[in-house]
Amino acid sequence: MPEPQRDETLSPELHDQMLRLQRGTLDIVPAGGLAAKLLKSQKTGKPLKIKLGLDPTAPDIHLGFAVVLRKLRQFQDLGHQVIIIIGDYTALIGDPSGRSVTRPMLSAEAIASNAVTYIDQLARILDRDKTQVRYNSEWLGKLGFAEVVQLAARMTVAQVMQREDFASRFAQHQPIGLHELLVADDPTKRLIQERARVADLFASAVEGGMRTLKMDGMEKVMLGLTDLKMVRSVCIK
Repeated sequence: MPEPQRDETLSPELHDQMLRLQRGTLDIVPAGGLAAKLLKSQKTGKPLKIKLGLDPTAPDIHLGFAVVLRKLRQFQDLGHQVIIIIGDYTALIGDPSGRSVTRPMLSAEAIASNAVTYIDQLARILDRDKTQVRYNSEWLGKLGFAEVVQLAARMTVAQVMQREDFASRFAQHQPIGLHELLVADDPTKRLIQERARVADLFASAVEGGMRTLKMDGMEKVMLGLTDLKMVRSVCIK
């Protein structure tokens, strides 16, 4: 990545940090976003929180993760906080992200064992005192069936099939489990991890293209596929 032009709003110290953090990266999205966060961190005295999610589907972390872990260590060396999110609940149901086949479900015992080895291996690169470890079962495990159905109602099968991994598997007649369709976009995932308010989750989901049962029902009314009475009986309480 080419060296960025000097941002006059940044102190020499922050400019040096930018150079260090950008080294070895392909791109920063959005452009200027990292500089703005570093500047805010300096003004408020609050360190940045950098998150990385890992699913404990095997006893060892892949060697390729050393690249991103070293980048996280750079943030730590600059005084920032790293949060590792262990996807124990995701591994329990089989996360489909980037998979060409259905990921097998693991037992809770196997996941717990893998998670322990992950933490030990992370400490070889990261500063353990500046690393917070969380498990996504802390919030996903508390969802009831009704809440899962409500989340599922915010995304259509057509939207899911726009993902390259699902589209490729469908084209090759590879099986796709219904549980694999219960996915969310990255902004919504981030809000869930941050334990955001339900109103914020709803706004993010709608902005990302997800629709509620009421929205979908009203669209079907406009298309003549159902009537308002039916929509009210199902969606409007």
